[in-house]
Parts: sequence; C-alpha cells; structure tokens
Amino acid sequence: MKPSKQHTMQSIVEARRFNRVTTKFLLSVGAVSTNSDSTEYPVKYSFQVETKAGLLLLLPDVFGVYSRFEDVDLARDVLNAKKKWNGTQAHNYFDTTITAEQALDDFKRFLLPLLPPEVVAGLPESVSKINPVAVVVRPPVGPERPAEPSKTGFFTKVAGVSYENRDGTSRQSIIKRCRPGEILHLVREPDNPHDANAVKVLRQNGEQLGYLPGHVVMTGLARELDRGSHFRVKVTAITGDGEETLGVNIKIADVPEASDSEAVGSRQIKAIDEASNSVGVRLLRINPFIYLLIVVAVIVIGALIGKVIGR
Repeated sequence: MKPSKQHTMQSIVEARRFNRVTTKFLLSVGAVSTNSDSTEYPVKYSFQVETKAGLLLLLPDVFGVYSRFEDVDLARDVLNAKKKWNGTQAHNYFDTTITAEQALDDFKRFLLPLLPPEVVAGLPESVSKINPVAVVVRPPVGPERPAEPSKTGFFTKVAGVSYENRDGTSRQSIIKRCRPGEILHLVREPDNPHDANAVKVLRQNGEQLGYLPGHVVMTGLARELDRGSHFRVKVTAITGDGEETLGVNIKIADVPEASDSEAVGSRQIKAIDEASNSVGVRLLRINPFIYLLIVVAVIVIGALIGKVIGR
C-alpha cells in the first residue's frame, strides 16, 4: 500500500484505525475515560491510568498518543528523565509509513513496563503481547536525521545517562567523547539488582554510556541477546548541547543475514568442495571395459620393454 500523503502513516484510514485500536488497548489495561464533567481533565486528556510513575493522563489521536504525568518529580525518578523535563510524552507516528498494529506495538513498549506488575500479569496475551519483529521506523531526534530511514531498525535513546558507572566514571564525561555514527555494543547484565533484563550500552573500548530503556528491553531484546543474537547499534545524535545533561540517540538494527547472492555463492563453493573431495570416488566407478583396455595396454608395454631388454 502506498502512502496517501507524504511522511504520514500508510494511509489516513490506517491512522484512524490506530486511534480505534489504541483506545481499545487503553480500556483493556484499566485506563478510565475522563470524558465527564466530574473529572479534572474532561477535554485535553480523554483517559487516565495508574502507573509506577503515578497517574498518567492520555489523549489518543489519529497520528499518535499524547500524555502527561501528574506527578512530574516521581515520573522523572522512574524514567531517569532530565530535570527540565515537564512530564509530557508524545508518541507521534506522523513521520512514518507503518501500520496501526506497528504503531500500537511501539506505544505498548512505553506503557506496559510502567503498569503495576499485577495488572500486566492479569492481561490476556492478545493485549500484553508485543511483536518483536515489526519495529517502528522513526527519524531520530537531532541533526543526524537520515534522508531515508532504514526499514530494518528503530530509534531510541540511552537511559540513565546522568548517573555514574560502578567503577566511578562519569557517563556524562564519556558521552562528551562520543560522535554521531559511532558503533556501540549491547551487553546483558542479568545480575543487575534493579532489573534482571538490563542491557548495558557500551563504547567499543568498554566505557558504559547507560542502559537500554525498559520499554525497549521488554520487546524481547534481552532474551534475544541471551540466545546469541547480535544487533548493530549506532549513535545517531548527541542531544542536550548547552543543557545540564547530555543525551544519546541511537539506532538499533538486526545484523543482516547473508544476502541471496551471498547464499548462492556459499552453496556454489560448498558444491565445489564436495566435488573436489569426491573425485577419487568417481575414478573408482570407471566402466569395466576401460579397466580391460588399461590392463591390455600395460601387458603390451611390458612385453615391448622385455624385448628391448632381451636384445
């Protein structure tokens, strides 16, 4: 399906469908409608839900979900946000060409980790499941926006950048040495006392920038790392220049498997190797008549040599 409008979701019909499926999802996780005169937010926010970061006010729209935490200080602590953050979140899918389900999966990565564990445990699989394959392709924040976003990866930011590492090094000082385009590594930290699914984000020299956000890890990425999967991680932008805290935007993509042409070439090489190893076997399968000719030739040559020697 071609986009009906440049830089929007697959179609305006798909965008409206996203609004419907998101509203249904919010109701299924216990969000309460605020479209009532008795509520404090009857117009700007149409839903509210209790999270680990306090009450979250939500407004689903055709191209995204906009929200605000009532207790900004608590939300900052839970989300490791900057001091200047005002508690608002905007999950905007206008600059994408994705389906309603892909956009909803992306929003789930943000909201589900914030819900109380007992709420998530009681959700049916159809509601709590997040497709780990269909990733949202969204331009990164900052000047390093690519002209054509890749279809094989997604963008996020490193969490916990304002904290110090266990060895006492400052993550902010390390980030100052980073540059857009730099390749990073993901390393599991199963012994993390706060989150057994924690994934560290490291430079190639081992310096730690922080962690992957919880909503990214919940997609199954930690489990994939434990299984031996590899991901290509690249810095797309360093944010916060001139502010108190620097941030790091990154792109995460699966390491591609061999292309079709490479796969064909590998099969051809394997076939050649097998053929080379089987030459001796095929020589043993020569027609018996040829064997007889060889024997006769050897006898004749031997007789001629004998006559020459006898002279």
